[in-house]
Amino acid sequence: SSSNFLNSNSHAMTSVANASKLVTSCSQIIPREDPVYGTPCARSSHGTSVIHDEKKDLTTVFIYGGEATARVPLDSQIQTFWCATSNENGEWQWKFIKPKTEGRHSHPPER
Repeated sequence: SSSNFLNSNSHAMTSVANASKLVTSCSQIIPREDPVYGTPCARSSHGTSVIHDEKKDLTTVFIYGGEATARVPLDSQIQTFWCATSNENGEWQWKFIKPKTEGRHSHPPER
């Protein structure tokens, strides 16, 4: 099996596992800025997910949450959810995903 993910320095990493060994390789990606919101801020303690469409050979990397300063979560309206998507030419583009701000499910429940 194989999996792809993006670390905090925008390095695409690929891990390939079989019964006898694990092979990992890294390559840096430099996505173009979102035309309105720019690029995500540097962060730690965030989540990362990758979806690869093998039929189209397109990959999308999602980053969400985290903190730019220790123990201080990112502002949920500005920096929470981003994705970087590759196109058929291997070019990457950042996209800020705006959180829903209206309706009963716009924010998580109070703790």
